[in-house]
Amino acid sequence: CLDHAMGELCDKELKPWERVDVQLIVSAGMNIASGPVCTRPGGPVFLADGFARTEMSFNAFGRGRQSAPMPRKGRRFDVGIDYGADVMVSMQQWLGESIYKLTGTGFGTRFPGVGTMPGEAMPFKQISALGDDWLQQLQGFYHTGSYLEAASAQKALDSALAAAGVGDVAKPKVFPTIDIYGPLTLQ
Repeated sequence: CLDHAMGELCDKELKPWERVDVQLIVSAGMNIASGPVCTRPGGPVFLADGFARTEMSFNAFGRGRQSAPMPRKGRRFDVGIDYGADVMVSMQQWLGESIYKLTGTGFGTRFPGVGTMPGEAMPFKQISALGDDWLQQLQGFYHTGSYLEAASAQKALDSALAAAGVGDVAKPKVFPTIDIYGPLTLQ
């Protein structure tokens, strides 16, 4: 991911006018807008992050090499909307929708992930990356506490929804997933 943040592909391997058709970013703690994107306008960019996040962007205006400084440190690149999926955002969205179902009101107008969840904006599917025994496969090799706590919170809120007789709310996946974006119409 450091190569993306430092612009290895866009700034060092390619000349300023050169573009790629598709850009793939493999990382552990990165997002698309933290580094330059050198696809043509509308060209897809995919990120697979080792911390259980995926993202996809289309470099909508073709300005993915242009950046602006952040108030504290770093910079953000003009890649357009990043459509992303991870357990935390989907849990926040699910929590907000559950509270709305219980009370009839929400918390303001900016719900987590609104307009940027892939299933809203484009075809998107999540499947289990490791099957039903994923926990046994990962224990001892990977930190699983966050998944376990998310599942515990999900179970508690499911009980509250059931006790209130509220209809079902689409549940987030609280296990490692393979995220499939598309099929997409490419320009």
